[in-house]
Amino acid sequence: MPAPTRAGQVSLAQDEDAIKASREVAERSELLRRHADRPAAPAEVAALLHSVDRVGRVLADLTCAEKDIADMLTRLADCGNPDWATQLRQQVQ
Repeated sequence: MPAPTRAGQVSLAQDEDAIKASREVAERSELLRRHADRPAAPAEVAALLHSVDRVGRVLADLTCAEKDIADMLTRLADCGNPDWATQLRQQVQ
């Protein structure tokens, strides 16, 4: 077999570089695929649970405030001018 020429050596080196680069791309692709398939990290789960907890507290506060307003309007209707209480209820709605 004859010795490779300078052009043949360059071509061989380019082929080896291309093979190495394709292997690196395949490895990176596999790493990204595994990362995409993995379950959420514990920190992400904790952040989600914290957000859900915060939303729950806000909704509970809103429900409590709504009940307080309804109770106040009911007391006003019981002891005051019924027309005034009706007007307040309409403004709130």
